[in-house]
Amino acid sequence: MKGSIALRSIAFTQLATIAAGIVLTSCAGVYAQAETSDETTSQRSESRGSDTSPVLSVNKKEPAPGDRPVLSVNQAESTLFEADEPVLFLDPSVPMPEQSLLDQRAGIFAETVLDEAAIPETKPSDGKEVQDRKKWALQLRSRVGMAYDDNIFISNTDRVADTVLTVTGGISLIYGDWRSRSENFLVADYEASGVFYFENPDQNSFNQIATLMGQYRIQRLLMQLRSQYLYLTGAERDIGDLATRNLINNSLRLSYDLSDKTALTAEGFANIATYQTFFNSYEFGAKFGADYQILQKVRVGPEAVIGFLNVVDSPSQVYEQIRARATYDATGKLSFDGSAGIEFRQFDSENRTYFVFSLAANYRPFAGTAITLRGYRRLYGSAALEGQDFIATGVELVFSQRFFQRIYLNVTTGYENDEYVGIAQDADAGRVDNYVFVRPAIAFAFTRWVSISVFYEFRQNFSNDSEFAFYNNRVGGAVAFQF
Repeated sequence: MKGSIALRSIAFTQLATIAAGIVLTSCAGVYAQAETSDETTSQRSESRGSDTSPVLSVNKKEPAPGDRPVLSVNQAESTLFEADEPVLFLDPSVPMPEQSLLDQRAGIFAETVLDEAAIPETKPSDGKEVQDRKKWALQLRSRVGMAYDDNIFISNTDRVADTVLTVTGGISLIYGDWRSRSENFLVADYEASGVFYFENPDQNSFNQIATLMGQYRIQRLLMQLRSQYLYLTGAERDIGDLATRNLINNSLRLSYDLSDKTALTAEGFANIATYQTFFNSYEFGAKFGADYQILQKVRVGPEAVIGFLNVVDSPSQVYEQIRARATYDATGKLSFDGSAGIEFRQFDSENRTYFVFSLAANYRPFAGTAITLRGYRRLYGSAALEGQDFIATGVELVFSQRFFQRIYLNVTTGYENDEYVGIAQDADAGRVDNYVFVRPAIAFAFTRWVSISVFYEFRQNFSNDSEFAFYNNRVGGAVAFQF
């Protein structure tokens, strides 16, 4: 058995080498064309008034609703609504990242939500208005990915290797101002994936995600709705094994421009996670805040959060947060945003206080280059350990670079510390995890509709509980089609 796995590993490595050779050969063949494309694209970008270069990263978007980048072992990438971006299929076993689409789009610098052919430069006309761009779009997409994983169950003692094939299809229907998102729009999306294990067919699964999000503006009032359902099977660090889960994330956000410099915000949210064999969680809450522009590039304001968390077989929890938040657009290439404050949590007649924060810095020094640094600290209910929460504190660095308009390089690395705390009287807490990972990937876009990508990932979890410690290597690639 071990010899067979070794032979498959060697064969897979040879296939990856051949694929890399094909990519490099293709790159050489289109080099001259690419230089011309660089110049043309630059002209088009100037005519459109923005840099439309894609940014490929693990979490190029804002963090999940919990202000935490997706650093779990089932990390996945998505280029939903971005038809001109090659797909970096960093984990073919999961179709979508576990975060909202609105949060995914936040923080992207002047990028379009859905690709449309670049508008060519036009000569001055007789003064007639240029016809408005279309307000609706239908996008179809498919991806085929394969990855070799030397520890599919993220086990410390019983390491099982396998080759995983993932076939994904998706459809998006978008209407309204889905480019700038300054006016009304509506998005309906569905994506499904079949995941097939070559050596462990009993682990085959069907993943799917459905999303509805929209925005409606009434003069100074802006309403944003997000509703998302995910059915996923994959490995989770908190559980230390494969797990099937249903995730339901809903939020309604209201923003009112009180004046040119002052805005008021209110948001209600509901996040539900149910498992087949682990502890379900139900979280509900509301946020209230205000922003004031104290300088031309600086906005600051307070934020208050109140929430309720119930994890099955654990005490119910109520928490309140008082935060200060700020955004700073230092230059057109550099920006900072974040919030920090104190959380008060009550359960079983006990009160505890924690420091929480979410910070991000984005830097785009050149066209096609992006660097993002994020940090966060927040509490989550454990799905595996009864009567326990864990405090997640982490940092993530993402570097993305585009070459010759067709080649996309992405390197992501991160660290997270998870400290488990007991919230029940008989809880035997004390588990501490330190998780690190590095994930380089490269993609080549043959056209706007077809791309190929390859990746490698190393990740390791250092835990004082040997049951949850593991290390893992993965290598794979994917071909993506978007129409």
